[in-house]
Amino acid sequence: MQITTSRNPEIPALTGIRALAAWWVALYHIKDGLAVLYPGLAGTIYAAVWAGDLGVDLFFILSGFVIAYNYWPRFLVFRATEYRHFLWMRLARIYPVHVVTLLGVLALYLGSKVLHVHINTDVTNWTASTFVHNLVLIHQWVPHAEASWNGPAWSISCEWLAYLFFPAVVLATAARGNASVAGSTAFLSLLTLGIFYQSGHDNRIVRIALEFPAGCMIYCLFRAGHLAGKRAASIIPAAVLGLAGVLLISSHSAVSRYWAVFPLALFVYGTSVDSGIAARLLGSRYAVLWGKASYSLYMTHVLTMMVLGKVAPFDVYRDANIWSRIAIGAVWISLFGLVALLMYRLVEEPARRWMHGAAARRKSEPAAACLAGKI
Repeated sequence: MQITTSRNPEIPALTGIRALAAWWVALYHIKDGLAVLYPGLAGTIYAAVWAGDLGVDLFFILSGFVIAYNYWPRFLVFRATEYRHFLWMRLARIYPVHVVTLLGVLALYLGSKVLHVHINTDVTNWTASTFVHNLVLIHQWVPHAEASWNGPAWSISCEWLAYLFFPAVVLATAARGNASVAGSTAFLSLLTLGIFYQSGHDNRIVRIALEFPAGCMIYCLFRAGHLAGKRAASIIPAAVLGLAGVLLISSHSAVSRYWAVFPLALFVYGTSVDSGIAARLLGSRYAVLWGKASYSLYMTHVLTMMVLGKVAPFDVYRDANIWSRIAIGAVWISLFGLVALLMYRLVEEPARRWMHGAAARRKSEPAAACLAGKI
């Protein structure tokens, strides 16, 4: 996740992690189609991306780290004005793309009704009330509203919940002191693992409620200087080891995938302090570019899938020659990227700049009024 505040230097590799996570999720959602196109590579495809939904868990941990990195000192003492500004800035980050994508899904749904075309997805919960729940970002909190409209937006609803409670995480952790950071991180990770493993189902609110604070705790380790500055051989492989652990655990069907929470956390922490090959690759120009567009990719890829599923379905090309199958796979993945870049350039960045400008204008008005009164 990109870090560009005036107080803290940017850590480009964290932006690159966003690209990795978003593409992992996107490829996870088309893994079955890719296996149909390339049956000889089906084993490799499934091994690489069958647990791609863990990309969301990586997002949650990374989000906790980055939000803490940027905003932690501001909430050591709670101020309502700062809280309102924080929430506005977070809305500037997530809301414009969310609304545009939601409207795009609505347009597709209404078009399918008019044209009597079947959408290859479950529309049971696509109702007026769940649309409103999606619009105000509470759909993941409300029973029977969570699986509705733009599927990936469930995690944005969870993120919004985490933002609302972020000051409480800061105050609770600050009260305990840095000595408790490592223990708190381990406790949250173990609790996450225990609940996931025993519940037998995906509790999404639990995922954000424990993984976002875990990311905040990792930031506290980073801030406290644990091993900071020791960029020797013992630290350089941390990010690589974390990523290797994720792949190993997620590819082993006999092991609960939620054990991957541990190496995911190690991956984020290691990337933040390493100067090794993983950090250099993730901090490269193209990784950072796709990291910046990763949110748009994540939010639009399912909508793109629904359109492509009608226009160029994988099954139609099952028996085509190899060049046709390579071409259709390339078309799908290229359009994922193209739609994401267009959303990023035309919606995400302009809307965010406008909302940031609105916040700056609101802050400047009282100062200008005060100055005018003095004059």
